[in-house]
Amino acid sequence: MIRSIQKKIVIFIEFLYFKIFKNKMSDVMKNFLLNLSFMSVGMSLSAFLIFGVFLIAARIFGTAEYGKFQIIYTISQILIIPMLFGLNTSAVKYLATKSIKNEKNIIKSNLILLFILSTAMSITLIFLSKNIISSIFGVDIDLINKTLIFALFSATFFFIKSIIQGLKMMRFLAKIEFLFSIVISIVFLILVLFGFSDFKVIYFSFLSGYGVFILFAIFKSIKISDLYFFKKINWKVSKKIISYAKYAMLGSVSGTLLGNIDKIVIKEFSDFANVGIYSIYLIASTMIFAQLA
Repeated sequence: MIRSIQKKIVIFIEFLYFKIFKNKMSDVMKNFLLNLSFMSVGMSLSAFLIFGVFLIAARIFGTAEYGKFQIIYTISQILIIPMLFGLNTSAVKYLATKSIKNEKNIIKSNLILLFILSTAMSITLIFLSKNIISSIFGVDIDLINKTLIFALFSATFFFIKSIIQGLKMMRFLAKIEFLFSIVISIVFLILVLFGFSDFKVIYFSFLSGYGVFILFAIFKSIKISDLYFFKKINWKVSKKIISYAKYAMLGSVSGTLLGNIDKIVIKEFSDFANVGIYSIYLIASTMIFAQLA
C-alpha cells in the first residue's frame, strides 16, 4: 500500500517536472523524490496513529490526566536541550558531508562519546536541582522524576535519529518512525484493556516506542567498533563538533521555549485539565506538519 502511494506521488511530480522544465527528471532527482515520498507517507501514517492515541487518551482518561502527560512531555523538551547540546544538529551536518566510511565512523564515535558525557552531566545537575525545577514548573517531585526518565529516552531518540539522517538512511528512518507509532499504539491498547486509566498509560507507551526505535536504530546505524571511543577519538573532530553544536544549542533554546512555553503558562495560571484541552486541539491542527518538518 505504502509503495503504491509512493509511486503515484513520484509519477505525479515527474509529470509536473516534465511539463515545467521540458526535460526528463534525472536519476538522482528520482531517487531523492522516492526517499522523500517514502518518508512523507510513513511519517504521515505515524502522525495519524499518535494523534489517535492522544484523542482516545483524552477521551477515556479525561483532560486532566492527558494534561499531566503533556506537561511531562513539555518539560522534558526543555530538559533535553543540555543533554543534546546541539549534537543532533552537528550529527546531521558533519555525517552528511562525509563520503569516506572511515571518516563517518570517526565522527560517529566522537558524537557518541560527547552525547554520553553531556547527558551524564545534565542528568546529574537536573537530579540535584529537581526541587528547584519542581517549584519553577509548579509540579510535584514524582512528576519531575518521571520527566527526567522521559527526557533521557527522548534525548537518545533525537540523537540516534539525527545520526540516521546524517547517514542518509531515509527509508529506514521512515520505517522505524512508523514502527515507533505502532509500538505506542499497541502498548497503549494493551494497558487500556488491562484496566489502567491514567496518564502513565501514555507515558509508558511512549517509553516503549522510544525504546524499540532506539534499539532498532542502534542495531542498524551503530557498530560495536563505533563504541571504542578511545581508539577513534580525535580531539580536533570533537572540538569542531562542539564549536558548531554550541551555536545550534542556542538556536534550539529559543525554538523549544517558543514551542512549549504556552502549556507551561496555562498550567501556571490554570490546571492540568485546561492544558489537556488546549493540547489536543493544538495537536489536531499541527501534528501532521510537525511530523513532516
